[in-house]
Amino acid sequence: MITIKWLLPDLEATAAAGAKLSKTLEPGCIVMMEGDLGSGKTTLCKNICASLGVPINLVTSPTYTMVNMYSYDLGVIHHLDLYRLEDQKELEDFDFEDLIAVDGITLVEWPKLLRPLIDTQRVLNININYVSDGSRELIMSSHDSLYERLMN
Repeated sequence: MITIKWLLPDLEATAAAGAKLSKTLEPGCIVMMEGDLGSGKTTLCKNICASLGVPINLVTSPTYTMVNMYSYDLGVIHHLDLYRLEDQKELEDFDFEDLIAVDGITLVEWPKLLRPLIDTQRVLNININYVSDGSRELIMSSHDSLYERLMN
């Protein structure tokens, strides 16, 4: 298991973290983000997408739609927000292909109910924690050696 911690003192550091993460992600990668409301999950998603060429103003939280899809050079990004789901059975209303971008990148906010359905290969888990006013700590973990590049 790989574990990496980054301290993000401000929004500019969050944008830089999104850019750095985007350089590591490849088609088939799944990023599962957890953290309190307002901790920066959507902000991180916006910056990952922007770094992959998606106009940042197009990236919004899919809280009510559950899934937003964005095209980028290598395929598609699926951005999921599962906050409103209360039961894993609610995921059955979706085709798996509508949730997971097999030939693209999947970004998941509030992944608790999806996690048991996903193989840990290609998954990067991110916990975003408040450290102090305006600063956050990203704790990333994975079983996939692909993400070792984030240590540099």
